Amino acid sequence: YPSMDDHHRAAGYEQPTIELYRGVAATFLQQGADGIYAFNWYALAATMDFANPPLADRLRRQALCEMGSVDTLVRKDKTFVTQRRGGGGWPETAEHFYGNTGAFSQLPKALSNHPSEEVYVFLRVGDDVNAVARDVSGIDLRILLSDPAAAGLPWEEGTHGEPARIAGRSSGDRNGPPARALADQLRVRINGVILERPAVREGWLIYELRPVQLAHGRNVVAFKLSGRDPQAHERVAVEKVEIDVRYAQ
Repeated sequence: YPSMDDHHRAAGYEQPTIELYRGVAATFLQQGADGIYAFNWYALAATMDFANPPLADRLRRQALCEMGSVDTLVRKDKTFVTQRRGGGGWPETAEHFYGNTGAFSQLPKALSNHPSEEVYVFLRVGDDVNAVARDVSGIDLRILLSDPAAAGLPWEEGTHGEPARIAGRSSGDRNGPPARALADQLRVRINGVILERPAVREGWLIYELRPVQLAHGRNVVAFKLSGRDPQAHERVAVEKVEIDVRYAQ
């Protein structure tokens, strides 16, 4: 019974959506969980929620009614993510304990400036989208990056006019928008397939995927940069990697 702590949440996901709840639950069940231990699921909204309590209550109730079984999650929109370090009120290091810490999370992860080096991020997808491909209306791979080397660029040359919000609670936890040119310098592969140039929306790079490109379970996203100075100190960082799966209603 893997635990889902609804108060000490992972960095960047302090205000989860119903799609995120479903994605986490589906990933647990896909790995063979017999059930999910719902910890800190308060009867009333936690103080860290910005939503009005009635809305937060309905969201929790809906999530609890859907998360316990593959049957109640089937053909429902989901967001699959990989965890970021920090969040939940716990330190980013595991100096004193290992349980309930994000110290071993993959993100944020710095990319190499050397054009021959790839960096990998692993992400689990709990839905077998190939088995229900006819019901899938769209799949997006969403990537949020930071680039300190682009800090002095005019806003119109960045991927977004203002830094994109990373964490839901902290107004200071935002990315450093890369230059728009980075979309041409970055090669992204998923499970070995090179993806076409992404769209840029509100600071995120959005890659459209097809069901056949995803594995049921562990997937690997590979990043390679070109056109950068290999000796430069500044490195692009992957802040978030998400896969949104949408179904025809």
